[in-house]
Amino acid sequence: MDGTNGFGAWGNRLAMDAAGIITGAPDPTGGEILRDADGEPTGAVRNRGVALFRSAVPPMSACSGDWSMAFNSWPTQATPVCTMPV
Repeated sequence: MDGTNGFGAWGNRLAMDAAGIITGAPDPTGGEILRDADGEPTGAVRNRGVALFRSAVPPMSACSGDWSMAFNSWPTQATPVCTMPV
């Protein structure tokens, strides 16, 4: 998930693995992989680190990017309105 300013992103374990953000992975040139006190990646990246996720994670579909559709259907619809392509 990209931050609102484009200089940060966050990903879950699946996205991190796909992007190569693993223990011991070097920071990309011009970017940073944020790590916890033990040196483990937290899932947050800054600056050019955002490109790691963008190159590995498929973009959201037009439908899944429209959060208003999901909120407008709640609580009458228990299943997601749209899904992210895999």
